[in-house]
Amino acid sequence: MAEAKRQAHVGPRRDERVHVRLSPEDKVRLSAAAVQAGMSLPAYLVHSGLRSGGFDTPTDRDAALFEVVKLERQVARVGNNVNQIAHRLNALEEVDPDMKEAAADVRRAMRAVQSLGMRIAEMGER
Repeated sequence: MAEAKRQAHVGPRRDERVHVRLSPEDKVRLSAAAVQAGMSLPAYLVHSGLRSGGFDTPTDRDAALFEVVKLERQVARVGNNVNQIAHRLNALEEVDPDMKEAAADVRRAMRAVQSLGMRIAEMGER
C-alpha cells in the first residue's frame, strides 16, 4: 500500500506521543481513509478525533456561534416589535388575543436559539 506524502505541519508543535493498538482490519480501513483524505495515518487520526465534536475546526465552531448570536439578535428585535405593538394596542384599549401568543412564540424562539448556542459551545469543550 502506498504511503501518503508527508505534509508540512501547520499549527502548534506536537511533541506528545500516543500509542494506539488497532486490529489489522481497523488499520487497513483507517489507512485507506487516510490515503483518500491525502493524510498520513497519524494526521488522519488527530484530525478525525479533533473533528468529532461536529466541526472541522475550532474556527468553524466559532463561526456557528457567531451565526447563533446574529439569530439571537434578530429574535430579540422581533420580540421588541411585538412589545411595541402590544403597548400601542393597550394604549388604544384594543385587546388582541393573539398578542399574548405572539409574545410566547418569541420567548420560545429565543430559548431555542439560546439552547442551540449552548450546545454548540459545549461541543468545543469535549
